[in-house]
Amino acid sequence: MSNPYLDEFNALPDSYKRAGPLLEHAESQRGPAYLERRNDICTKYSYAVPTDEAVDLITRHAKSIFDFGSGSGYWASLLAAKGVNVYCYEPLVSGKWHPTSSVMTTGDEDALMLIWPERQSSAAHMALTMQNWKTVIYVGEILRGCAEPSFFIELWQRYELVDW
Repeated sequence: MSNPYLDEFNALPDSYKRAGPLLEHAESQRGPAYLERRNDICTKYSYAVPTDEAVDLITRHAKSIFDFGSGSGYWASLLAAKGVNVYCYEPLVSGKWHPTSSVMTTGDEDALMLIWPERQSSAAHMALTMQNWKTVIYVGEILRGCAEPSFFIELWQRYELVDW
């Protein structure tokens, strides 16, 4: 599977990559060059870097996905290439990688996908409760920079964690 974001990410200097504990105060991640490069990459692709393993994991759990806040549609494009039906809702930008819609409608999608939802916003919680999803795919930090606490409470109360 072609994944130019992963290729570009792997080519970055190690100081640009976060692994293990957050490196929020690392000198290399506070400078203007890092911040500008990070913004460019996130705008072009996504906030989260999809690995082949992550895409395969999602395809094992969902065949029809409602991608809420899909951004550029990058993750959706990788999933669609694997045969997954993805409807992308994104009110702020148009999809560079996969068609997006600013109209929020759900069809036959049985899975909700949220990739790094907006910080401290009720949008993720609203998407989670808009219907009874068979599967919820969440990529992001837990209680620290993505969504709001009510989203995580609802998620933990209604759904069983099957993969990590």
